Amino acid sequence: MTLNDYANDREHVVAFVAGVGNPTGEELPLGGECDFAEGLGLLDLIGTVDADGDWRWDGEGDPRDERGNSITKVSACVDRARWDELTAE
Repeated sequence: MTLNDYANDREHVVAFVAGVGNPTGEELPLGGECDFAEGLGLLDLIGTVDADGDWRWDGEGDPRDERGNSITKVSACVDRARWDELTAE
């Protein structure tokens, strides 16, 4: 399942993205007016949904952040409280 499919089937999806330029990662809301994932081409990444309902990227492909650094981890989950916090900023 692509990240786009996962996000389109759910509301209040929060993605966690880490990589060479940001090894500790950051949480970012999916959807809305400022969808970073579309700009980075992350929505086409393939992943699986685990028993808890969280999406995890399979590691295939070569996604890059806005500075050209390799992205090494992408996951997503439904978290309304965190999504609300992130979109209120």
